[in-house]
Amino acid sequence: MKQSPCVLLSEQCAVSMIITCFDIKSGYRYSVLVLVALGLQTIILSFYNYYEVKTNKIRDTLQQHIQDSSRIRGEYRVVYNFKSHSNTSQKLLQNDVTLVTQSSVNNLYHLIETLQLWKGPISVALFVPGSSIIHAELSVKFIKQCFPLRNVQFHLVYPEQHTPTFNGNNLEIWVGLIFANDRLRCKDLAKTLSSIEGRNYAAWGIPYPQNTLRNVAKLAVRTEYLIVLDIDIMPSYGLRENFLENVLQKRGVNKTAETKIAYIPPAFELKMNEPMPGNKALLLTAWKSNQIRPFHYETCPSCHKPARFDEWKAISTNLNLSIAYEAEWQPSWEPFYIAHTSQTPDYDERFKQYGYDRISQNCELRLCGFTFLVMANSFVVHKGFKERGKFHREKEAENKRNFNLFQNVFIPEMTAKYPRSGTDCLDSGRRKGKAKITFRQHFNKLVS
Repeated sequence: MKQSPCVLLSEQCAVSMIITCFDIKSGYRYSVLVLVALGLQTIILSFYNYYEVKTNKIRDTLQQHIQDSSRIRGEYRVVYNFKSHSNTSQKLLQNDVTLVTQSSVNNLYHLIETLQLWKGPISVALFVPGSSIIHAELSVKFIKQCFPLRNVQFHLVYPEQHTPTFNGNNLEIWVGLIFANDRLRCKDLAKTLSSIEGRNYAAWGIPYPQNTLRNVAKLAVRTEYLIVLDIDIMPSYGLRENFLENVLQKRGVNKTAETKIAYIPPAFELKMNEPMPGNKALLLTAWKSNQIRPFHYETCPSCHKPARFDEWKAISTNLNLSIAYEAEWQPSWEPFYIAHTSQTPDYDERFKQYGYDRISQNCELRLCGFTFLVMANSFVVHKGFKERGKFHREKEAENKRNFNLFQNVFIPEMTAKYPRSGTDCLDSGRRKGKAKITFRQHFNKLVS
């Protein structure tokens, strides 16, 4: 039977459509389809016009905000309190702890679990060169929708040579911005943010300035104490509350003498996809089954060895201790710690990419007179085991460059800055290989 010719609905349609051929006797079906297609075309064009107006408004508002709010910091520009009304120029010191962290936008999904574990204030510095600003806008918008009552500050940092771009070519991102209230399910927020593509900025000639980011987030802290963690390091549940209730409330009369103390939660690494242990008892159980182990156990044992993990493990949670013992500083140590905000030195911003970025700051802590106390029941956890051969290929070159900076420039500067310290951070300062106080002596003193 003779068929009617195929018909192109409209060359001007936002989406071209081909109508299937129909028998001449069934021509009325064709007419109905044309009407439906024309209606669909109208809807598509209306949406496209709305999309254009809305995205242009968002882009222009964002661009103007960045231009008006950014401040120069060396070779970078900083936008403090992005999407927030906090005032970083005022220091409202109080008995609380701010979690300080830094991240590229593609790793920001780690913050979602931190928000579930940490109920106090958080200060986050985001690195946003080029088009990363668009991802930052989307991510911050989603996080604030899902955690509206949380005290989280975001700060944007970008190189002056790689200023934010606002081309808006990524349809998915812009549609997400426009319809976030309707389409986003908060239970899938981590998955949504983890879908943002990542890259090693060094491959584009943009070294990652983690110490600049840490200092930016640190500058915005308005509490008496802070803890500086990497974005993929999770605090144990109740770490903040344990510190406030069991450490701060038990301070001595001479509080000034106690401002130069670093309170150290031992750092561990957890097998990927294993659940975060809710307390020390559960951590010890996971440790026995090899699901968790000391941080950098394979890649840098000395980086966290001074925490004395075996001794920490032996202290029963039933003793209800807040402090386990004093740890002795050693080279290459890079602990995470809680410390007094006003007494904590800034990070040296010359250290970029991999290596010595935290070791250098911990060196200055030692030289300026800090004492290191290991917390008895609190800890921090990195998701995933660190394994040899799994780092980016430029890691060794970056580490060598930063070691040369540390040994030949940083150490002489610190020696001159703290001439009375009597050390240079290249030796452990041990007394014939023995700690100042043995574990058994300290343990017996605590339980007596």
